[in-house]
Amino acid sequence: MYPAAEQLYDALIGPPNPERWPESMRDRPVEAQGRYAFQEGLRLGIQLAMESLFPEFELWNRY
Repeated sequence: MYPAAEQLYDALIGPPNPERWPESMRDRPVEAQGRYAFQEGLRLGIQLAMESLFPEFELWNRY
């Protein structure tokens, strides 16, 4: 993995934390962490896209 990608992952996702996983996935930690990482990446991507395309859209500035 690229060093910049590793730093971003560590800063935004971090190590596995079962408290962030759905109860139904606690016994499948690899899948749970993967889904959590995907969810956060998707959220950040959408937020970046909204900021880039619609900077006047105030809803995203609160998060």
